Amino acid sequence: MGKRRAPPHRAKPAASRLKNRKVLATIAVVAAVAVLAVVLVLVSARAPGDDVVATVNGRAITASDVEHRQLRHSIFYDEQIDFSRALEQLINEELAYQQAVPEYQVDRDEAERELEADLSRDGLTLEWLKAQLEASDIVYDDYLETFRRDMVISMYLEDAIAVTEEQAMERYEQLAEEAAAIPGVEIPPYEELRAPIIAELEEQNLGRLVARLRQEAEIVRYRD
Repeated sequence: MGKRRAPPHRAKPAASRLKNRKVLATIAVVAAVAVLAVVLVLVSARAPGDDVVATVNGRAITASDVEHRQLRHSIFYDEQIDFSRALEQLINEELAYQQAVPEYQVDRDEAERELEADLSRDGLTLEWLKAQLEASDIVYDDYLETFRRDMVISMYLEDAIAVTEEQAMERYEQLAEEAAAIPGVEIPPYEELRAPIIAELEEQNLGRLVARLRQEAEIVRYRD
């Protein structure tokens, strides 16, 4: 099977990634977004001699990677996480990316078009972003590579944890049977529960996926 490429025009890429960010918090798929606070911390060059704290199938994760993940998480979720939790997020993300790259492909031009579209939806421009990055001593190509990587992971996960309509309906019928056994309890119609049911099933699929990827991977931690 050939590599799947990003479609030239995707209908709701930003909304899709926002949904993934909520549903996929375990794996920490945090797409780049066009707000200044995130721009200033999203990408940072590794310092010489940066300590390797873990490897995932031979790919290194460094102390600075973990520190920046902690900062990114605090901005997106308004929550502080410790070093160990941030490291586990990065391990999960790396596992997803490694699984994705044999089949999913996004080149630099596709990522840049998607980034520009996201910025436009927020009333911003690519030139504005480049100026903010330059003022913060962040290399635009490094930022774009982070954005491209997030796109690849999102594409993979959208397929890997997808829930069919039949599965959602089956879950609804199960809930309806459980409710029927309780006097006076009646659940809303399927149309009203469809979205939360799908989110629940996606989260379950994600948990199983992460568990399988971890079981099959070679993960070495040098610091917890």
